[in-house]
Amino acid sequence: MTISKWLLSALWMSLSAPAFAQPAEPPREWIDPTTGHRIIRLSDEPGSRTLYFHDPPYTPQGDKMIFAAPGGLAVMDITKLGIEPPKSRIITQGGGAIMARRSREVYVSRGVGRGGRGGGPVYAVNVDAGKERLIPNAVSTVISCDESFGMIVLRGDAAIDPSGKTPSPPTRPYVPRLQRMFPGKKLEDQTS
Repeated sequence: MTISKWLLSALWMSLSAPAFAQPAEPPREWIDPTTGHRIIRLSDEPGSRTLYFHDPPYTPQGDKMIFAAPGGLAVMDITKLGIEPPKSRIITQGGGAIMARRSREVYVSRGVGRGGRGGGPVYAVNVDAGKERLIPNAVSTVISCDESFGMIVLRGDAAIDPSGKTPSPPTRPYVPRLQRMFPGKKLEDQTS
């Protein structure tokens, strides 16, 4: 009799206990209680993300925005935000995406570059038509503000001009931080 009471009790508890609830999906839009700003979630796809904070994601006209999605680089018409649900489409594959400041092209690199690091061939992709063009001799997606040439950013004194037209600057001597910040002072002179 004890076992049957225990089974009945377990059955009753399992029927009366709430099922394991799935976490609620965040809302599509909401008002931030602190700032009062309206916030609209742009993508439901897990793993979608904006570009790095200093890489421009908007077209020069401000009508479209690019972002990274698991399926590739996506573009979205932001003039319809708040009017229609956000819709994006994949325009290309590649990494290091940077939106041009003058044209409606985004620069992306594909594959592996020199020395096994990121990089590889660089393409300019039109955000409207999706047409691609190879940028010959480009070493990265970092481009000049007038979009006339690409450049590479390296650590330390290893700046390289791929065209060979710009002479290298003279090597600067290493000066310890203490001497740069407090010329003529010694560590013992500093207070905590």
